[in-house]
Amino acid sequence: MVHPTPMSRAATLCLLLAACGSKSQSQSVQITQPIPSSATARAPTPSITLPTAVHGEPLLDAPVVSLASGKILFEGQPVGDVRVIQGAGRLRREDGLFDAAKANRERWKQAHPDRDFPGVALFALDVHTSALVVKSLFQTVAFAGFPNAQFEVRGPDGTPQRLDLDAIVPGPPNADLVEPEKVLFVGVTPSKLEIVWKRAGEVLFVADVASSAELGGRIQQDWKLQGEHSDPVDKHFDQVVLAVPNDVELGAIIAVADAIKTATRTIRRDDKVERVPAFNVSLGMAEKAH
Repeated sequence: MVHPTPMSRAATLCLLLAACGSKSQSQSVQITQPIPSSATARAPTPSITLPTAVHGEPLLDAPVVSLASGKILFEGQPVGDVRVIQGAGRLRREDGLFDAAKANRERWKQAHPDRDFPGVALFALDVHTSALVVKSLFQTVAFAGFPNAQFEVRGPDGTPQRLDLDAIVPGPPNADLVEPEKVLFVGVTPSKLEIVWKRAGEVLFVADVASSAELGGRIQQDWKLQGEHSDPVDKHFDQVVLAVPNDVELGAIIAVADAIKTATRTIRRDDKVERVPAFNVSLGMAEKAH
């Protein structure tokens, strides 16, 4: 399957930040493509139930963030306590995780001075992990230089796979952003999903969907009217940001992200035309789409 190239993902995320508007004051970190693992059949993570996804892809080599017995683990080593996040009841940076991730990044850069840092972390988390915890962990490693996540999921055949999400984290506004493009926000609520198209903070279109099962078809329909990257020679991708309340579980986040990947387009590369997901998906830190 064809994916956004490092340059196209970075460029489209710059457009995404402009579309979010100055009030969000969000920024992304430069994105590069991770290195495929020579052992994609990684041993299953013990003692957790992974989310399931239809559109998962082979795992890539990346440092692992996980939870065990209330502890936050980075590459299997305890670096924090998840109960601190739960007790705070709000998003927070976990300093132990930040320090471990930053040190990992620096070691990688010293060992590979001639290569771009992938900036990808693998999150192996239970399906019932709250969005509060998920977003706190993701935001922390994003600030440490890992703005791209692969969430470990179970594919239709039960094998471990990944579903990719990028991070949108708070930061200063960027005065050099180009003309903003439309961005799709998908808000998760207890009773429905909200589809909101925006440009530079201005709401252009709003619709409701009853469930993630109906989301893919509706987004495909709306993308044909609202999307800006449909030409097969266009290497950029339309952007979607998930807005998830902190009490929503990871399983619901993955279900929505998986449904979004059913919306597809064609792209031409190396004289080949292939069907690919129409959107690059990011996990926002906000709880509402508008």
